[in-house]
Amino acid sequence: MFFDDYQAKVAEQLAKLQANRPVIDLAAKAIADAMQTGHYVFCSAIGHGMQGDFYNRAGGLGNVRLFAWELNLNNAMPTCGQNRPGARANNEIALTRAAVNASNMREGDIIITCSVSGHNVRPIETALACRAIGMKVIAMTSMEYAKQTPSSHPSGKSLYQCADWVIDLMTPYGDAGIAINGYENNLVPMSGISEDITGWMLWGRVMELMGTLPDDKKPAVFLSVNREGGREAYNRAHELLNKRGY
Repeated sequence: MFFDDYQAKVAEQLAKLQANRPVIDLAAKAIADAMQTGHYVFCSAIGHGMQGDFYNRAGGLGNVRLFAWELNLNNAMPTCGQNRPGARANNEIALTRAAVNASNMREGDIIITCSVSGHNVRPIETALACRAIGMKVIAMTSMEYAKQTPSSHPSGKSLYQCADWVIDLMTPYGDAGIAINGYENNLVPMSGISEDITGWMLWGRVMELMGTLPDDKKPAVFLSVNREGGREAYNRAHELLNKRGY
């Protein structure tokens, strides 16, 4: 039955993710150190919007910032005029690098970026552009998937080759992990679970490390505004964040 198969697969996935504990610990220590020296940790797109679970979140760190951008070019061409010789740059690469350079990210900051397959241009270029300005990069990717998928980036690099720390999402090739009768291929993606679990393993470890600091050095953390006293606690955390940066 699907319910049993899914729950068993999730339990298997959670067990596999424990192999990431050493690298998550290293990344968490780097984040804790960076926060105390005036730096920030940024989340670019993670999966299908998972970064939203880490930003401005009840029980989460105030220091976590988003890195997101959109730029639309109204520059349509007839078919015969597309891909003409003399192109100045790959649009996705040029726009991504411009977004990084125009952002509030700085040398010494840390960014988390994600590509389950490891081959997509934007997260790879985000990692490369951030490293070019002196940032550190945490990559979320599936090593099994990435090693079977050619990169779309002109460098030929996969995301895991562009990062300082790599969190392996442990998802299968193609992401879907459940065999369901009547379908030729596996269904139900596994990466969302992995992204959320490893993300909170990271944030939780950062908060644990910083919880040993004196009270005036502990990070701003958010409580739910829907609990008693939550709005007041949330406002106090924001005041601390705006004053100190973490």
